[in-house]
Amino acid sequence: MPEILRFIITSKTKRVPPSYHVDTVIEVKDENASLFMIKSYNKPGVLASVSSIIAGAGKNIEKIGVPEKPSENTAYFYILVSDCDKECSDNIKEKIMSLDDVLEVEYYLPNYGYVIPEYKEIKFVDVPALLFTEEMIAKYAYYIMTRGGKSVPVAETGYLSHTATLGRAIGETLFDYISRYVPEEGNIEEQYRALIKLFKAFLAATGFGRVDVQEVSMGRKYIVIFRDGAIECRGLRKYHFNMKTGYITEALIEAFFRRMTGRRVLVSEKKCINKMHSYCEFEVEIAETLFGP
Repeated sequence: MPEILRFIITSKTKRVPPSYHVDTVIEVKDENASLFMIKSYNKPGVLASVSSIIAGAGKNIEKIGVPEKPSENTAYFYILVSDCDKECSDNIKEKIMSLDDVLEVEYYLPNYGYVIPEYKEIKFVDVPALLFTEEMIAKYAYYIMTRGGKSVPVAETGYLSHTATLGRAIGETLFDYISRYVPEEGNIEEQYRALIKLFKAFLAATGFGRVDVQEVSMGRKYIVIFRDGAIECRGLRKYHFNMKTGYITEALIEAFFRRMTGRRVLVSEKKCINKMHSYCEFEVEIAETLFGP
């Protein structure tokens, strides 16, 4: 049963959702098995109460997945129950929902030996996300850059315009999601650091890359480093482009920092794994500063 998808890794901010691993594709040998997905208040004894209900129904628990870091108020977990058809699942769901501390219960029955629950989607505080794989983004970039494989100068393909549009859309939307979970109290420097911490966590959790953000000068200049390369750069390596290829990521960073600072932002890719560097590095300059002269 492979652990396929890592959910959002967050800071310890009280209003931020939990960080946890969850199976998104679970192999089930018992064709009557049922996978229960449960959201509850984060209180002691909830899992024990749910397990007791399942045991009381005479059913066996095959697997349990629980949060690594529950949020302050809520927790998520899933339980795979063997030999439990739809009628059995309905009865168990009704009893679980009767518990005072349980908020939501859903169950999924296997299809051809696999269960693929709704939690296959990345949930950022109940906002579902479509997954873009590295290969998808690489194909998108490759076909624009080459017009379907033909040898065409990049300047004539509209590549920069297309990728910038995609990157900005991702960056702006990402900021909109994240900014809701940063406490309003504290000064602007503290808020910036909280936003950047979540920015790094989201990019890592969704596969964009393992990111370091170096604060050269708060509100003035940052260095964003993708240790394993930006996602489109990694995907495009097999096409042997001897050029910078991180334009989606560049636009994403620009949009996020522009929304964060409310200022004009200039981003440039200084190092790229497709230019023989070991990582991708982006320089972020805030055109108008907020702190000091």
